Amino acid sequence: MPPGLSNGPIGTDLLPAPDPALETNPSSLQGFYLNPDPVGLQGTPGAIPLQQGGTKKGTATTTRELNIVGGGFDWDPPITEAQELSKLTSNLWSPGTKDFVAVVNGISANAITANSFGEFLGAIVTSRPGSIGRINLLTHANPDVIAFSGKIVSTAAIAADVQMDVNAGGSTLVSLDTVSIQAIAAPGVFFQLPNNPTKFTITDIRNRFASDALIVLLACHSGLLSTFLQDIANFFRVTVVGFTSVIAYCPPPQPNPNRFNRTGTRVGIGSCSNKVADFRTLSTDPNAVKKVPQP
Repeated sequence: MPPGLSNGPIGTDLLPAPDPALETNPSSLQGFYLNPDPVGLQGTPGAIPLQQGGTKKGTATTTRELNIVGGGFDWDPPITEAQELSKLTSNLWSPGTKDFVAVVNGISANAITANSFGEFLGAIVTSRPGSIGRINLLTHANPDVIAFSGKIVSTAAIAADVQMDVNAGGSTLVSLDTVSIQAIAAPGVFFQLPNNPTKFTITDIRNRFASDALIVLLACHSGLLSTFLQDIANFFRVTVVGFTSVIAYCPPPQPNPNRFNRTGTRVGIGSCSNKVADFRTLSTDPNAVKKVPQP
């Protein structure tokens, strides 16, 4: 699978001192890469790539909901669908990008894939000002980091093992963590999209949201560290919801032993006994933690 890709260069007009990289999972650290391709993972069934473009002028009259998924999670080394079914029955299975997309498609919506935090920001800044009413992010996480790419270890024999690509070596656009938040929010800092000379800043990110916008982090333990969740809310200047428990992914029955059926995959909090038809309703679950931005 590809390494954690950034969405483009990050720069500064004032050149503040860089923060040290957060090494949440040293075994899966990736460096800072430039993404030469259009924003959004290409070729994922049921997913659409992000549209390119710089700052759009004018005020949006209606808001929209973005369903963004971690676009760089797959089995490594690759396995067949029959082998994946075996992982499922042996409790060694974990969801990847295809499964995130299937959940979004289950509510008759399109999934936007983001391979990195930079691409996640790209989905935001290529939207019209004031147009984003809600973002649902389906991906993998730890209490102090939100990842957008990584690998599902297919050789794991005791328990499912997901290794996430995180910021390292001075990179700030691979994962969402305290390092990236502090770096991008610093005065004079900007980032750019591939093939786009526009310098986007924290102001461009924030003004794409409606005044009552909401970001829901459908990722395991995303609400366990309340200070990190608060940092995210303050960074985007919108209300953010995370979860203290795991997000259970529940594939449908598998009648074909050689084909993994993802259509109808649902999610629940804690276990599949709590799965729901529409994942968006989980934002009011008792395990949900809500943080509003603070001055």
